[in-house]
Amino acid sequence: MSENLSFLVVDDEELICEVLKETILMWYPDAIIDTAEDGLEGFHKLSSHNYSMMVVDYKMPYFNGADLISALRDKEGHNQNLPIIMFSGFIPDVENLLSTFDKVFFLDKPMDLEKFQKYIRFSIATT
Repeated sequence: MSENLSFLVVDDEELICEVLKETILMWYPDAIIDTAEDGLEGFHKLSSHNYSMMVVDYKMPYFNGADLISALRDKEGHNQNLPIIMFSGFIPDVENLLSTFDKVFFLDKPMDLEKFQKYIRFSIATT
């Protein structure tokens, strides 16, 4: 199942990107995983690659996670309706924003890996 899966992980903390990448590869060893260090780089990658899912932090330079999702949803293209998992330690700020987006799941920090895997499985099954 993982042979055709591709993920984009966007976070300005390199260590978190690596941990998320390794975690996803543990569950889907054949998945392709790209990373981006901020929302702007993530947006450029989304414009030129097809992804099965994006995992994005909320608080980042240039584009925060909500700005990235908003720009993605407004831009017609292959990733416009991409399933997304957003995570953050700023729960009150983020939960209201996410209610305006479709196919976006939220996880607070520290991330619950069981929920993370459940959201990925659900998103993959419904796309």
